[in-house]
Amino acid sequence: MISVVVIAIWGLLALFGLKKHNVISIKILMFMIVMQNFILIIVSKYMNQTTYNFFILEKEIYVCLLIVIGYIKRPKIKKIELGCFSCILIIVLYAIFNPTDSLFGTLASVRQLYLPFLFVLLGTTVFKTVKDIEECIRFFLKMMFLCALFGWVEMILGDAFWINLGYSEYAKLKSIESGLTMDTGISGAFYSYDLGVRIRRMGSFLAEPVILGQLMAMALVISIFQKGVYKNKFHKIISVIIYTVALACTLAKGGIIIALFSFSFILGKIWKERGLSIILKITFWIVLIMGIAYAFSSETNGVTHINGLIDNIKYLPSYPLGRGIGSVGNLGYNYGGREVLLANGESFIGAAIGQMGVVAIVIYGWLYMYLFKTLRRCSKFELFGVGNIVLWLNIGLFLTSLINNTAISFTSCFIYYILAGAVFIVFARESYSRNINSM
Repeated sequence: MISVVVIAIWGLLALFGLKKHNVISIKILMFMIVMQNFILIIVSKYMNQTTYNFFILEKEIYVCLLIVIGYIKRPKIKKIELGCFSCILIIVLYAIFNPTDSLFGTLASVRQLYLPFLFVLLGTTVFKTVKDIEECIRFFLKMMFLCALFGWVEMILGDAFWINLGYSEYAKLKSIESGLTMDTGISGAFYSYDLGVRIRRMGSFLAEPVILGQLMAMALVISIFQKGVYKNKFHKIISVIIYTVALACTLAKGGIIIALFSFSFILGKIWKERGLSIILKITFWIVLIMGIAYAFSSETNGVTHINGLIDNIKYLPSYPLGRGIGSVGNLGYNYGGREVLLANGESFIGAAIGQMGVVAIVIYGWLYMYLFKTLRRCSKFELFGVGNIVLWLNIGLFLTSLINNTAISFTSCFIYYILAGAVFIVFARESYSRNINSM
């Protein structure tokens, strides 16, 4: 009964968002994504596999319906939108005509592969004005602020907090029992060994330190560089400190790399006239290289991450069209029933190439080149300073996806691509209005 009530409440939230079809709809999606795992951990003892899967599926149906409603209201399709639809279709057709033996492995992999295109479409169909983008950013920052505060609470309470909530039942439904540590009873992802000792990481509501780190990285960069999101400097300073410490507490290498990369280039552009740009870029590149060198040393699991890209590129001449959807990558391995990985899966781009070969290079190459080109053009206009921030955050995300499979998941990448699509469509509308007014 409890599981039915929770599913019903989630459904009512989605229906309200569909009715509004504006920035409130995105706020609801953010809330659903951030709180999903925490709610599931609490109610998993009352769920079976079917209700668990349906609860997760609700937010994905919600996203698809938001896009459909958006095109009913605005039938005209932009080039980037047509391209995203085409890429999703290619991925789905690839899964139909070149699948693996496991249906679940194929479906899980397809879902991950089309996420960047899906979220760009969501951004282009829901947002209408610059104020919408600003309102969305402010809500996101508030959510991350709460995540940071709760993250410290759950770290203080310790692993027993999660066990008492029902983490073991949640792990069974999520099929991650094999990843639980013997002495703590929670996922090994809550701990890092990168500094030579076992260190507890912040998981907060998401119960996923790596994903939380990626979201904190965006919150930190936006807080530092985006104007007008805070009422005064005191609020800004406090928020920046909290996001910085929270990001450090996640010990998420991907999130830290995104933050450092974005910070160095955005700050370099702002201070270009003062002659500090090159110095800052060199300084941060040194920090990045040192951090990456350590992360990929033999003492950490970073070697596995970089091999995820290298292995799949190495096999490209033998499998120019890939091995099939679900054949390569962690999702295909976890849900495909295989006992051995065909190639290392700790790289999203590497896994995509392993599954689709040159087709993956073409469709993701097109997406990132188009996004980067468009966001760079948007950033040149004073009104779209957020375009510059979103540009470098997405470049940082792309670089992280080369060495990290978790970089692209429903929870970790949604806000990056949604804002990219939002900046594109709002910039296009503003440019059109300016041209009309100048006539």
